[in-house]
Amino acid sequence: MSGIGLIRSVLGLISTSAALHLGYGDSANPGQRAAVFFLYGLCLMPFGVGWWFGFVTMVVLNILQWLSRRFNWLTWKWWELSAGALQGTAVAATLLRHG
Repeated sequence: MSGIGLIRSVLGLISTSAALHLGYGDSANPGQRAAVFFLYGLCLMPFGVGWWFGFVTMVVLNILQWLSRRFNWLTWKWWELSAGALQGTAVAATLLRHG
């Protein structure tokens, strides 16, 4: 599995699933949203992604959420596409580097 063992893969699966099930909608305050977005990046650590990626993810997703609330052209599907692309790119780059 590209240099990542079964245990790390299962931990990555569980932590990613947990992070993706946390709420960050309109009822969440900015601190809660920032924490959830931080976990979006941090949950990838079992795959070998650096801890700093949690911070990068938090910043990018907070900006995108602000833009989606400010402008109608940035719909929710673009936010979700960006979040998935950010996570997928990080895992793919890590696997290529360590594979």
